[in-house]
Amino acid sequence: MLVLKLDFPARGLKEFIAYARQNPGKVSLGHAGVGASNHLLCRSFLKASVVDVALVCYRGAGMETYRV
Repeated sequence: MLVLKLDFPARGLKEFIAYARQNPGKVSLGHAGVGASNHLLCRSFLKASVVDVALVCYRGAGMETYRV
């Protein structure tokens, strides 16, 4: 699941990847904790999509969140 803020310029996965590539280091991706399944999925996604995104650990979060 991809969750974006309503005012985020991208509306889907392909647009998110394109935006992140055009704006390296300006996008953050939240996860529930180091070693959690969604953290590992985030790492796999970043490696496969070749984007520069900051990973942020949100205590108690149950899903990934994307924000600028």
